[in-house]
Amino acid sequence: MDGPRPVRPEEIEDLTDLLDAIFGFDYYKREYMIAGLRRPVMETGRVIAEGGKPISYIFSHDAELSMYGCTVRVASIGCVGTREDRRKKGYAGAILTHHIERMEAAGVRLMIVSGDRNLYRRNHCVHAGVAYEAKLTPGLFAAPPTGLSVRRAGIEEWSLLAPLYQAEAAHFVRPADLEGNLCFWWDCCKFEIYAIEHGGRPVAYAVLGGYRWRDERGHWTAEYAGSRAALLEAMPRLFEATGSSLISVQALAQDVELRYRLAEMGVGTEWRTISGTKRLINLPGLMEDLRDYLAAQLTERDLAGLSFAQEGERCTFALGRERLDLDLSEACRLVCGHPNARTAEGALGRALGAIFPLPTIQAGLNYV
Repeated sequence: MDGPRPVRPEEIEDLTDLLDAIFGFDYYKREYMIAGLRRPVMETGRVIAEGGKPISYIFSHDAELSMYGCTVRVASIGCVGTREDRRKKGYAGAILTHHIERMEAAGVRLMIVSGDRNLYRRNHCVHAGVAYEAKLTPGLFAAPPTGLSVRRAGIEEWSLLAPLYQAEAAHFVRPADLEGNLCFWWDCCKFEIYAIEHGGRPVAYAVLGGYRWRDERGHWTAEYAGSRAALLEAMPRLFEATGSSLISVQALAQDVELRYRLAEMGVGTEWRTISGTKRLINLPGLMEDLRDYLAAQLTERDLAGLSFAQEGERCTFALGRERLDLDLSEACRLVCGHPNARTAEGALGRALGAIFPLPTIQAGLNYV
């Protein structure tokens, strides 16, 4: 076994064939996949090879997350797979373990995973990050206001929409050349970007993905930013533009404005965890990075006394003599948000309730 290690330039074409065999990217031209794998953003991936050929792969997109002005390093992973005739030999587990160790050494605090399967669950990847889903239909809306317009936007227009995204309380720190930093299979979700404009200037946008669930067909919001009022007022035009009769809006837990406006419309919401799974990489490091955020939620006494520790797959939250010991899976549900998350009582419970769950983030244009 050779690896896990970075992909070598001369292996790109063989890696393309491996990914196509595992995931069946039939809608990609081979040349497009090869060009995408040569992008700098792909250099954080890792491969295991045998006989000079890649047989197992993991992709990771390292990024920074801004959360109420604090910066946190995160990594989104996906496209984890092994050639069919080499499975059940522990390659996928080895490459994932190697990658988690690499992330720890690189200062990554949180891992965002596009999927949910036993391999991830065994490594403490859990559903976490609460959103509230509202299913919208055309009958809920009157005619759209004449001052708003909706148009399909290309990723090359990101610079026009970036200021709206940067104003969000929690957002990825994205480069100006976002188009050149997207991984090649980003559009496998068939995402569509719609700019909502007033007076010729963007006031909101929505990234929509198509979905089919049981008997329902429609679109869902993979990302949104800007004016919540404009987003909802423009819904009739979004229905027209997409040809959809159902748009599922994923209102983020911290988005009081959107949830309020949905309630004013009489639209019910149901809690959902954000798609994919999450894993804590370094709890104490994450909390240290978010110290300014914690300071705004806690008294000086609680901030000074609250501590976070992690040893292996166990995490400890402590305040004075009070302690809460959790495994990584339970700790991630508490920190990132899940209705069934375990927590503490007393002063420690009140302090943890003030800071958790952290603001939720949608992968959106950072989707892996």
